[in-house]
Formats: sequence, structure tokens, C-alpha cells
Amino acid sequence: MQLKLKKLRKHISMKNIGCKKLLLLTALLLILTISAMGTIILSKIPVEVKREKTIYTLRHNFQYKYLVGLRPNTLYNKTVIGPGEVAYLPMSKSVNVTLTYKIASSIKEVKVSGNIKGVIVVEEEKGWIKEIEPIIPKNFNSTSFNIMFFIDLEKVSSLINKIGKETGSRSFLYTLKIKPEVNILTELPYGKFEETYYPEFRIKIDHQNNVLKFEGEKYTFVKDEKSETTRPNFIKAIYWYIPVAVIKVLSYTALVISSLGLMSLTVTALKSKKTSETERILLKYDDVLVNAVKPLKQLDEAIELNNFEDLMRIAANMSKPVFHTVKQRSEVVEHIFWVTDGNLTLKYITLENNVVH
Repeated sequence: MQLKLKKLRKHISMKNIGCKKLLLLTALLLILTISAMGTIILSKIPVEVKREKTIYTLRHNFQYKYLVGLRPNTLYNKTVIGPGEVAYLPMSKSVNVTLTYKIASSIKEVKVSGNIKGVIVVEEEKGWIKEIEPIIPKNFNSTSFNIMFFIDLEKVSSLINKIGKETGSRSFLYTLKIKPEVNILTELPYGKFEETYYPEFRIKIDHQNNVLKFEGEKYTFVKDEKSETTRPNFIKAIYWYIPVAVIKVLSYTALVISSLGLMSLTVTALKSKKTSETERILLKYDDVLVNAVKPLKQLDEAIELNNFEDLMRIAANMSKPVFHTVKQRSEVVEHIFWVTDGNLTLKYITLENNVVH
């Protein structure tokens, strides 16, 4: 094994490779490596980047405020309480609710119109639902409006008791719901659109704890209009910004050219049959060949064979060594392998390109 490696290093060495071809091969390998790495890295970088721009922003704000009317009482010693104070059922007789609508916009040129309608209902927990009264339809033509609702808790309590007697159903929790349906037409410089919102306000009548609870006091419905644009992506190289598309084209071009160059060198090497034949012989039979500096004068008249293996078989039959002689010519190197018994001389010739350093 060591002998074979030694012969391999001897015959496949930088001396046997042309300097120009070696430099070209090194350059192509370097370009191929750099372009391949660049192609992999650039494949993850987009050619274009997307950018979102907000054209306008709208906020439809609904705010409920309430006041609870009280019977004469010792606890508060007043007839009205607001949020933050506990509304006990035995002393609560009514609820005044005000719904305020206001639009907030990122642009000034906005017009709002529409109408509001709906119903007020009471429902038993996991049970019946009964409409108390409708919300009187109202039109509006401004960016804000107020609408008031009056809830008579004594009337609601009487209705609950009446239905309870009819159904035989009793619950600790009932919910009074104000259910408006608000249709809004919004007009902007960019166009107009119509939307419907349902800001529901709930009053929990909790008989277990003897209190009123309020839910759904604030709603905000958002409408944003955005546009998406694309622009070329750039990479900063020292002081310049170069488009990613340009860098990708250059990288792909370098990859293709270097690959084709290496393929061309490979094909050229494969076509060098004489050189390959010489290397094969020297690698395989170097230990049995005898180098002859001054060959026989009769070598020019020797019988030339077409196959080196035939020469080896004849030498074995003649029990003679195979000589190796090299002749330098202007463009090629002539390798002559020959054997003789004094009377008969046979030879085999291979040619190798002359390496100019």
C-alpha cells in the first residue's frame, strides 16, 4: 500500500500538471465555492420586500353610562347612585342608561349617518326570554349621538313574577338586555361603506346576592384600511447598496460559468488518452521497468506493438526485462518501452504532452 501511494504521489504531482491549467483550476474551484455559498445564503433573502401603509384608521366607540334610582334608604341617604356603588335590589327602583356613540378617525374628512333600532328583553338564566319594549328607531347624521333608555325595575320585577307563576319556573338570576342594532354609513375621501354593530348592555338581576350587576359598558369597533407595496430589496456592500436581484444574477452566473469550466477541464483530461495510458503504465509497472538512458541503436528498427500488455507477456516469455526510455521532443514527450534478446527487439510507444513551465 505504501509503495502504491508513493508511486501515485510521484506521477500525479504538480509537476505533471500545467501551470496555466493549475491556476485555472484553482480559480474555478475558488469561484465555484464562493458562488455556491453565496447562492445558498442569497436563496433565503427575498428579492423584494413588502411594506404596509395605513391609509386610514376608524374607531367606532360606544359608551354606556347608567344611574340607578333608589327608594328612600338609610345606607346611601340619596335617591341616585352611579358606577362604583352597589345597587341593592330592595332599594333599586329604576335605571337610567345613556348610550353615547362617537367616531374617532385618522382623517378629518369623514361623514357619518345611519339609524339605531332594537329591543329591550329580560331572560331567565337558562330559561325563557321576553321582550319588554322595542327601542324606538332613531336616525342620526353626525359623528356622535346620545340615546337614553329608562328601565322601570318595578315593572320588570312584576313581569318576572307573572311569568314565574305561569311557568312555575323560578331562578336566582335574570338578565335585562338592551340590544341596539346600529347601522352606520361612513363616507371618506376614499369611498363609503356601511356596517352594522350590536353593542349590548346587560343588567344582571341577582336575587341570590340581592344586587344589580352591569356588563358591556364599553365597545370599540376598529376598521383599518391598509395598502401593501413592494420595493426591491438591497444589501449594503461597504458604501453602496446593491439590489439583491443583481447579486443573485451575478452569483448564479458565476456558479454556472465555474461549473462549466470545471466540466470542460474534466472532459479535456478524459480526452488525453495517450497521457492517461502513460500514467497507467508507470503507476502499475514502475517497479519492474528499467530506465535506459542510452537505448539500443537498433530501437528505430524494432517491431512496434499496439499493446503494452503484449510487450510484458513477450518479455516474460523471453525472461528479459522491459526497458523504459524517454525522448524529449518540442511538443510531446515520447515514452518508449522495449525488450530485446540481442536478435529480436520489440517496443511500445506512448506520447505525453510536453509541460512548459
